[in-house]
Amino acid sequence: MFTHPTAKAALLGGLVLTAVFFSGCGYGPERTVTIQISGVADADAREQIQEKLKTMTDSSGHSMSTSSSGDSMTVKLAPVDDVEAFAKKIDFGKVTDTDLQQRLVKVSVAAEPSAP
Repeated sequence: MFTHPTAKAALLGGLVLTAVFFSGCGYGPERTVTIQISGVADADAREQIQEKLKTMTDSSGHSMSTSSSGDSMTVKLAPVDDVEAFAKKIDFGKVTDTDLQQRLVKVSVAAEPSAP
């Protein structure tokens, strides 16, 4: 397919970069949680949620990637070892679903916050 050494290196480099990005930017999938958040009012609210999530990881360092569309946002955050314990810390909205197998937490900001 690619015979030129530079083309092969670029392809390999892209695959490595893609694998690192999708696995939680240096943390494996077993330490990455996905948070799907609905009811986010605006950019300021998104920023406040991101700042809060940064403080909720299992290390002083963290890796985070975000995307948003309308009033929804998706955050991939690492390191998070215990998804259930992580979900219990969420106080900026109501946790509506937790899928431990998928390492997925769904949150509605428009709803009342989860009880402690």
